[in-house]
Amino acid sequence: MKHVSMQRILSRARLTAAAQTQVAPRFVWAKRATAAWAPALAAVETLQKELVGLERLTTNACLAGDAALERLHEWTREGLGKARSKYRRDNPEVYEGLRLLRATGGDRQDLLDQGWAWYQAWLGLPDADWTPSAEMTKAAFLALHEEARTKVAAIVAAESAEKSKRATLNAEADDLWQDCVEWLEDACLSLAEDTPDGQVVRSVVVSHTAGDDEDDEAPQPPPP
Repeated sequence: MKHVSMQRILSRARLTAAAQTQVAPRFVWAKRATAAWAPALAAVETLQKELVGLERLTTNACLAGDAALERLHEWTREGLGKARSKYRRDNPEVYEGLRLLRATGGDRQDLLDQGWAWYQAWLGLPDADWTPSAEMTKAAFLALHEEARTKVAAIVAAESAEKSKRATLNAEADDLWQDCVEWLEDACLSLAEDTPDGQVVRSVVVSHTAGDDEDDEAPQPPPP
């Protein structure tokens, strides 16, 4: 299906439902009963609202998680940099091991992995009591890493929930749109254009086009 906005789908479905109700005494469409349009519309509108809420949760999770990761990255760079400076002359063998570590950034998992690698190297340094700064103790770094890891997991969960909800919404909306297309085709074949009911059916396209300035492709009556 060519991309059609959600607003356009809902607008067309409301017009289709109204037209089907009006011509119901003379044309019964078996694929979707007249009474079934309202629940379908309500379901799509509810999914829209739920998706907005999940998008907000994802945004907030990303803000919180990325802030924790930024601080973790800063501490990783600072700690690794100071450790290299300390051991470059004092212990070249330790220094060579520290040179293999990276604090170059990357995606979220990269930042967690780089922080964890530095923490493990820190635990193995010859000076067990050494800290890069008074604030950056091993306990503080470990707590920050755990906070960042937990928040990244929350981002993954939020993005997964949002993706799932979006897929459900798109499937429901696509089903609704296809019913609009098929109802129009079937109704036009059953109700002649020069009859009052035929005019009602075809007015769906006119009303929808007049009330919508988008350029999405709308379902049209089949040629006579």
